[in-house]
Amino acid sequence: MIKFVPIICFVLFVFNGFSQEMAYDSVITAFQNKYIGITDYKADITIITDIDFIKMKERRARLFFKAPNKLKVRGKGFFLLPKKGLHFSSGMVTSEGASIFFIKKEVVNGVECEVYKIFPGEKEKKIVLTTAWIDKTKNRLIKLENNTRNDGTFLVNLYYNNRPFDLPDKIEVLFNTEKMQIPVTFTGESSIKKDTKQKMGAKEGTIIVKYDNYQVNKGIDETIFIPENEEN
Repeated sequence: MIKFVPIICFVLFVFNGFSQEMAYDSVITAFQNKYIGITDYKADITIITDIDFIKMKERRARLFFKAPNKLKVRGKGFFLLPKKGLHFSSGMVTSEGASIFFIKKEVVNGVECEVYKIFPGEKEKKIVLTTAWIDKTKNRLIKLENNTRNDGTFLVNLYYNNRPFDLPDKIEVLFNTEKMQIPVTFTGESSIKKDTKQKMGAKEGTIIVKYDNYQVNKGIDETIFIPENEEN
């Protein structure tokens, strides 16, 4: 009997590790399942920009989202919006073929979260690594960090306050301005020159987006998402 004990222990160890992996994967799946029923939504948004070299007043606009990844923002005047994290969906954490690894448990803003490192699938060309902080109790995404190939690292904090379908009430996006590409409408150039950014140094910028008047699963006409320069 004694000579079989190591084999039995090994089998139990492997099975236990497999069970934990299944349990951790179920946390990601539970988050996705909670929001997968959202096919589209509209919302009024307020945009607050805090970047040293851009002076911009608080802006208001209308956001349109249609699953899986169609996004449109309409508003008067110019406003700066993050490329990642603006729209909330069940697919914002993982992509097809992604590899997910549980890292640790951590408390964020008083909420106990499980932290995951996610390496995207081959079809994802812009994001190299995602870190997600998920509230297992309420299946909420509390924080998200995206490491991109060309735009540096974006850190997204999400806040909730009894919105429909438990959608976020506010999203805060933090990023390094040295890596950021500023569009033509803000600077009169295609982007700020690299040497200018280096003189300014690496500074942190913040964009806050507040959401109100959600309308979920009411249907959105496809023409909403046609680029303005292609409209007849």
